[in-house]
Amino acid sequence: MARRTAALRRAEQVVALRETARSIHDPDAKERIERVERSLRAELGPSMPKKQAAELLGVSVTALDKWIARGTIPIVRRAGSSRAEVESDTVLRLAQEQRDLERGKTGTLAVAIRRLAERRASERRITEAVKLSNVLTTIAAARGNR
Repeated sequence: MARRTAALRRAEQVVALRETARSIHDPDAKERIERVERSLRAELGPSMPKKQAAELLGVSVTALDKWIARGTIPIVRRAGSSRAEVESDTVLRLAQEQRDLERGKTGTLAVAIRRLAERRASERRITEAVKLSNVLTTIAAARGNR
């Protein structure tokens, strides 16, 4: 249990460091904070247990499972384990978004979930556009070599 508590503390520290880094204008200081944040994120690993993720987000595991079932929050299966864990980076992004919303009192975790889904959809569209552009460039190059 102590290990999970330490991992949860690391996740909270990552979110706090990300928040702090955004308010710092000195590039050297910002880089030092981001370096510490990356180190903590690496220690946290690519996934975290659902219980920890739910605690970080301030929701029940049942609520988290509903978002997972909808495909909003990705899961990761570790080799040799039957338990599904939640993708750490997604949970950290959600926790940061939630803090931003709470500070502005403009929404809830549900809004953060919706924003994350919109951002992921946008990232997928950009990736697809880049792939299409590469294919078209390849076709054009092949036609030019005839």
